Parts: sequence; C-alpha cells; structure tokens
Amino acid sequence: MKSNHKLSRIRRWLYSANSSPQPFRLAAVLFSLFLLTACSEEPQVTQYKEDKPKEETQATPDPMEREASPDIARSAQVQTGEIGFEKPVAWSEGRSSSMRIASYSADVGGDSADISLVKLAGPAGGLLANVNRWRGQVGLGDFDAASLASASESRKTTSGEDYIYVELVNPEGNQAILGGIYERRGFTLFAKYSSTADSVAEGKADFLTFCDSVKF
Repeated sequence: MKSNHKLSRIRRWLYSANSSPQPFRLAAVLFSLFLLTACSEEPQVTQYKEDKPKEETQATPDPMEREASPDIARSAQVQTGEIGFEKPVAWSEGRSSSMRIASYSADVGGDSADISLVKLAGPAGGLLANVNRWRGQVGLGDFDAASLASASESRKTTSGEDYIYVELVNPEGNQAILGGIYERRGFTLFAKYSSTADSVAEGKADFLTFCDSVKF
C-alpha cells in the first residue's frame, strides 16, 4: 500500500514537471526513475542461523589399557648367582638354610606357607625319587613311574626352559606341597611351596608366577 501511494505522488509530480522548462524536466525524469526503482524493491530480511554449542564428549578409557597398566606390581626381579626369577611382592624373606639359594614365607588364607629354591648337583636321585620324598612329607604313598607321568605337568618358563610341575595334596592331613623341578646338565633345581591343603589353592597363582619366571 505504501508503494502504491508513493507511485501516485511520483506520477503527479511528473505531470507537473512537464510544464516546467526542459532542463528541469530532464532532471525531474531522472530523479523519478530513481524513486520508482527504490519503491519497487522489496525489503529483504537476512536470516542468521545460530550454531548450537558442541557437546563435550569424554573419551571412554580402553579396558585393555587399564589391564596393561596395573597400579601395583605383583612381583620383583631377583638374581641369585646364575639363576634369576620374579618374587611375588606378597612373599617376605623366609628362614635361611645352607641348602637354599632363596627362601620365602607367605601368609595365605590365614595359614603360613614356606617357599624354597634348592640347587643340587647332578640328577639328585632323579625325578621319581624326589617327588616320592615330597609325597612322604605330606603323608601320601609313593608314586610309580606311570602315576607320576599322569599326575605331573610339563611346563615352560617365560624364557623357554622346560620343567616339571606337581601338586601333592593330602586333604585328610591338611598338608600340601606344590613343586617345580628343573633338570639341567650338571644340576637339578627344586622350587617348593609347602602349606596347608586348605590354603594351597590360593597361593598357587603366585607360585606358578615364580616357577615360570626362573632363568638360567
């Protein structure tokens, strides 16, 4: 409506300008064209889009990273002569002996455990004889060769060394021995864990860590 009103006023002004001198009429025509152009243009509205703030996201911790970076070390490296191994941190120094190259004790499930590492020259009587000696210490009868083969486990250390692992448990007498025997040229190494039958299962993982870590 406002544009139509302006156009009417411009037409009346042009009509009156026709009766004016020629220079004035030319200027009036040019000015009228400018006004017509301005009136015909519709005002344009500029729209602005407001950006939404980006939501902050927290990275989800990789469970594999948590498992690979424990807060507390479970073992410590020990070297005694030419033999090295990892000692579980839960073990403390045990009773000393001239035969033991390492001796530890542990409190497992309210019961005490005695852990020893003994090195003897040569075959030291052989595998069967030594396992039967341990069986007698916990009140069990002797194995024959076939029984030993079925009751023992062949394992490898983390450095690729072979050894024999045995579990000798007497529930009635509440006694148990876990053992690792390493037969090498010129000597035999015995790793032994003595405790009660009730608590030996709880200490098994640490003992296997110890046995698997032995290096020559």
